[in-house]
Formats: sequence, C-alpha cells, structure tokens
Amino acid sequence: MRVSVALCTYNGSAYLTDQLASLLQQELLPFEVVLCDDCSTDGTLAIAEAFASRSPFPVHIFRNDRPLGSTRNFEQAMRSCQGDVIALCDQDDIWYPQKLRVLAAVIEAASAGGAFSDGDLLRDNTPIAGTLWKSFGLIGIELETFRSGDAIAVLLRGNKVTGMTLMFRREILSHALPIPEFWTHDYWLAWILVLYSRLIACPEHLVAYRTHAHQQLGIPTRFFVSVRQNGLRRAFHELGERAAEESRRLQLQFEHLLQHLRRDVDTGANAGTVARLEQRVDFLHMRSQIWHHSRARRTVSVLSHWTDYRQFSLKPSKDMLVDIIAATANN
Repeated sequence: MRVSVALCTYNGSAYLTDQLASLLQQELLPFEVVLCDDCSTDGTLAIAEAFASRSPFPVHIFRNDRPLGSTRNFEQAMRSCQGDVIALCDQDDIWYPQKLRVLAAVIEAASAGGAFSDGDLLRDNTPIAGTLWKSFGLIGIELETFRSGDAIAVLLRGNKVTGMTLMFRREILSHALPIPEFWTHDYWLAWILVLYSRLIACPEHLVAYRTHAHQQLGIPTRFFVSVRQNGLRRAFHELGERAAEESRRLQLQFEHLLQHLRRDVDTGANAGTVARLEQRVDFLHMRSQIWHHSRARRTVSVLSHWTDYRQFSLKPSKDMLVDIIAATANN
C-alpha cells in the first residue's frame, strides 16, 4: 500500500525538523511527501528543502503565492497526492515509527475507507498527562458507541478525529472535495468517511501531539480570568455569547453537509441519518437564537429540548445551564 503524506506548513521552523525526522524513522516509509507551504516568513522552506535533498523518498514542495489558510492548504496538498492512501501531517508533532505501518494494516484488514489513532500529549517538548482521545472525550461510552457502528452519533456531538492521526484511501476525495466553507478538513473528512465508507478508531498511541503554551487558554481558564477581571455577571455573558456563536457556526456546517448529501445520490446516508442531521440543525438554530428570548421563554425552550441536549451535547447539563443562566445574566 503506497502512502502519501500530505504535510502543510506555515512558519513551522521551531518544530518541523522533529516531525520530518519522525518520517524518516517510519517502519513503512512514505511513497511520497507532498509539502504545501502557506507563505512562511521564517526558515520553514529552508528546512523542507534540506530535508528533500537527503530524503530516501520523493518530497514535492509547493509554495503558495498567497495565504490559503489551513483547510484550503490541506485541500491543495491532498489533491496533489498520488498514493493509495493519504496520511495528513501537521508541522509540529512527532510520529512514532509504527504509525504508517499500523494504520495501513488496519485499513487493509478491515477494508475500511480510513483509520485514526490515539496519541500522547506534549506541551512544547515535555510529555504531559492524559491522551489525545481523552482530551476530546473519546473515551468510555463515546468510544464504545463509535466502535459499535454508530459513529454518526458521536460525530453529531463534535469532532473526535485529529487530522494528524488520520489515514484514508485516496478515492474518498471524489466525495470529499472541495471542502465546504466553515468546515475544518479533519471534521469534514471524518463525516465523509463515515457516510461513504467506514472509519476505524485505532486505540494505539501512534503520535505525540504537541500543544503550545500560548494555545492553552481554554474556556474554563478564560471564564475564571473573566470573573476576576469583569465580575461574575459579565463572565456569564461572555460564556453565553461564545455558546451562541459556536451554535451559529455549527449550524452552517451541518446545513452544508445536508446540502452535500442531497446532491450526491451515491452517499451512504439513509433517511434516518438525514433526519438526525436535520434535527441537529434545528437544535443548533434554537441555541443560536435563545438570547433573543425572555427569561421564561428561554427556560421553557431549554427544558423542552432536554432530549436534544442529551443527544447532541457532550456535557448536556453544562450546556443547558449556559443557555439559561448565562443568557439570564445579561438581563
């Protein structure tokens, strides 16, 4: 099985050397590396070119004339791949030597369209507690649900597939491209693989996923910082604003997915799947508009949709409280 690596870069000189070194250590060497650089202004291209000059496999380097952004850059890289399967690659992670071999074997053994793995976590260069799947909530019942054949139920609650752990058959691109606006490439590919083929969750830790200190300001941290700076009332207001904004963005995503399925007669989505997606869109619309309602109407709306919160939220109780309390705090 010929593996193309689709690697996208942008000002990645700090960690790119480590990632490229891990490609050289693969037990199943890539058939090729397609590297698309999104107008880097540091030493990224020099590192890539030096690597290409000594690599035992072909390295094709493309320099964008203008910035495309991550999703469009990956789309460009995937289109240029010629292997049987494509492995997506970020510039700042580390792949363990067995990564390509294991994922290729999983896909072939299961006759699946794609597979993705778990991984370890790094903060800069230091290992930290936890796993990649745990950080996204793909554990326990969520993982059992995904692996039991109802991956759609899990994806309806959010993306669990990190692009740098994903490998998929190249022919799936005929359904996946172009990637609609508002979607990230990994979440969109996960949906296409589930709807048109089969996506396997491989529990092995095949990567070290690197986080950066400046990226670690998560929502809970922002909330408590806002409480200290602006008071509880304003902090709740900001929390609710983010929930409404996220709901609007997700609504647009799923509307695009429904449009895609309605146009494509080859999709594996049945009427039940379409109905679940339509229900998800209606729920997201409700959440995005809830701020315009009175306190009493908000409370009634949230309580009447409690089954939707259970079906579409990883933390339904939290989201229900946000939609009632955070909005109320603005009145």
